Amino acid sequence: GTRSQAAYNLAVLTAAQDPDEAIRLCRLAVENAPGNATYTYTLAFYLAGRSPDEAIAILEPLIAGQPTRVDARLLLGRCYRATGQEDRARALYATLRDDPSVPPNVRQLANRQLREMEAKGAQPNP
Repeated sequence: GTRSQAAYNLAVLTAAQDPDEAIRLCRLAVENAPGNATYTYTLAFYLAGRSPDEAIAILEPLIAGQPTRVDARLLLGRCYRATGQEDRARALYATLRDDPSVPPNVRQLANRQLREMEAKGAQPNP
């Protein structure tokens, strides 16, 4: 509704100056429109740098419901890496890279992430 749209718009406008307020407003937008994938993704995006575990908990169900959201899948890979889940990140990036339905630029980005992980010597978690 209008309230969730207003909260989302304010979150986007305030994100650079006040990330905590942006997260609060995004939470409000998601609470008022729980099925809105844009609000949900944006909340995860703002949380990714501060609380990647919480972002993962938001992104996994979002992607389960909308597997074609490559933006969410890339962000999930970043969050996996931030939380030391290198094996999960590697599997996600490999899936993106090898999926012909994924846009070429996203496949290239996924391949770049895989090469970067390989260069850093990231080993799969036992």
